[in-house]
Amino acid sequence: MEKPMDDQRTIEHLYRIVATIFKEDVTSLTLDSGAATIPRWDSFGQLRLLMEVERVFGLRFSMAEIGQPRTIRDLHSLISSRG
Repeated sequence: MEKPMDDQRTIEHLYRIVATIFKEDVTSLTLDSGAATIPRWDSFGQLRLLMEVERVFGLRFSMAEIGQPRTIRDLHSLISSRG
C-alpha cells in the first residue's frame, strides 16, 4: 500500500483507479469527472471505487464518508483531508 507523495501523484492514481473501475479512457478524465459524467458510476460502482481507493492508499472510510465523493475532485479532497 503506497502513500502518494504529492497532489499530482494522488490525482494520477485516482485517474487510473477510476478508469479501471468504470472502464473509462484515462485521458478523458478530469477532476470534475464523476457520477454525473461517468455512466457506470452508480451506487455499486461507488462502493467498488472506494474499496479500491482504501486498498491503494491504505485508508478506511467511515459510513458517513462512503456516499460523499461524487467526483474525482471530491475523492482527492477526502484523501487529502487525511494528511
